[in-house]
Amino acid sequence: MSDKKVVLMEKFSPVPYAQELIDRYDENIFYTGKNNTDRLYVYDEDKGIWIDGEDILKKILRRDLFGLESQKTHYVNEILNYIKDITYDPEREVEPEPRYIPCANGVWDIEKRELLDYAPGLFFTYKLPWRVLPGQEHECPTIEKLFKEWGAEEKDVKALWELAAYCLYRELPLPEVFCYSWTWW
Repeated sequence: MSDKKVVLMEKFSPVPYAQELIDRYDENIFYTGKNNTDRLYVYDEDKGIWIDGEDILKKILRRDLFGLESQKTHYVNEILNYIKDITYDPEREVEPEPRYIPCANGVWDIEKRELLDYAPGLFFTYKLPWRVLPGQEHECPTIEKLFKEWGAEEKDVKALWELAAYCLYRELPLPEVFCYSWTWW
């Protein structure tokens, strides 16, 4: 016997389908119109980030929830519009404080110098492709080698590290231009 739910009704209603999707995402689904985005977000547990959920929800509806008689585009649109209406929250799309940096293996808190797990409360829609290794955050042989190849003197390496770190900070409070000069011979 299958665990699949079948909803039988004389007249189509988006409510049971919409509720099933909201339950699947454990309420980690919302629609916002803030910053001219008009986006339906769902939290991807595997990735740890918020993603544009409209196409994913359509796929789930068609693959998992609909029977053959319900494969109608206007049904899909009615369900998605219902979800948008009941999950609308213009204030929810709030980026976390700039001290949090989304890395490949977690969220680096630069103030507490610790790696946090991704969570729905941290609204990130992307991750940087680099890993942070707690306790080794001051070591990166690749960058050290690059600085040496550029001809940076030992006294300048700290400034170059600060420049790289400043570029990762999501809020740039000081619009700066960085210039570095050295001789190549």
